[in-house]
Amino acid sequence: MEKLALSIEDAINAGPFERTRLYELINSGELPAHKNGRRTYIMTSDFRRFLESMPFIVPSKEKPASGGSSEASLISQSGTIQPHLEHITSLRTSAIADRAAR
Repeated sequence: MEKLALSIEDAINAGPFERTRLYELINSGELPAHKNGRRTYIMTSDFRRFLESMPFIVPSKEKPASGGSSEASLISQSGTIQPHLEHITSLRTSAIADRAAR
């Protein structure tokens, strides 16, 4: 069963953000959070919604020039390509595995 709310530590382990960036997002109002005494919690549904609203990177079809790197275009959720939950889930799984390996 999925947790209803994530502590800051849970959110750090689940997503692509460090502690400072999470608090920046919370303080700016971009990521809703709730307080219970001194503890801060993020609803799992809010965290998932925030991740899904992030721009999706679409690699360019052009090959990079020698010594250069390929360009990627960002298309927001309102564009023609929607973020894919599977892609986000795989990023989350990779982040968790990376943290576990440390």
